[in-house]
Amino acid sequence: SAYTSGGIDTSLQVLLADNPTEFLAQAAALDQVANAQSSSLRRTQTARLRLAQSEAAVSDKEAIARSYRNEMSAAKQEADDRLSEAEAVLAGLEAAERRRLAAIAAQERRASLAAANAARQFLSGSSSAGGGVPPVSGRAAAAVQYALAQVGDRYVAAAAGPSAFDCSGLTMTAWRQAGISLPHYSYSQWNSTRRIPLSEARPGDLVFYFGGSVHHVGMYIGNGKMVHAANPGDGVRIDAVLGPWYNRYFSGVGRVIG
Repeated sequence: SAYTSGGIDTSLQVLLADNPTEFLAQAAALDQVANAQSSSLRRTQTARLRLAQSEAAVSDKEAIARSYRNEMSAAKQEADDRLSEAEAVLAGLEAAERRRLAAIAAQERRASLAAANAARQFLSGSSSAGGGVPPVSGRAAAAVQYALAQVGDRYVAAAAGPSAFDCSGLTMTAWRQAGISLPHYSYSQWNSTRRIPLSEARPGDLVFYFGGSVHHVGMYIGNGKMVHAANPGDGVRIDAVLGPWYNRYFSGVGRVIG
């Protein structure tokens, strides 16, 4: 039968119980239930404490992560700003450099045109001191006059006039004006001309440059200068036969036979 203590001491309850053995068994079971409830309560409290600690740790980590993100965002913005500033400075420098190079190129074109005009005047006998060009006549004069008249024209690969030339196209077409046929290729023109020392070069002789992938030819006009179709950027112009770049690849002088 069920038994309620009503606050009576446990020893007295045993004495008053109808069945002390049954009472002790019930008391033991109640103690086990109480102990289990107490243990469960402690586990629940511990779990809640650990959960609160975990939530706090997660919150701290999230705060740290937000701080890192903010710092990284600020650093990226600063880097982007500095990059933009550097690009603006570079663009300004490039623009200034392009203007400087354009001015130099224009000055060189004017100098080439002036030298070409002086040489043509001398060759035609209209000046006795123009350009330092040795006297020349006959077919060579016709070839040189034609080549000088093309100064300022464009360079186009495989072109041979009337307003654009490559290197061998200019020399071929110039000598064609004098009735001499040359092949349209620098190596072929090398093989079609007679070797002479540079010290004996005369206007109309061809000057050759070979080495690696370089194969180039120009026409000697005297005073250590040549007229030639230089490259797509410069077109037909006058340069020193042994200028800084040309000296490296200079291969020899060829005199046109005929």
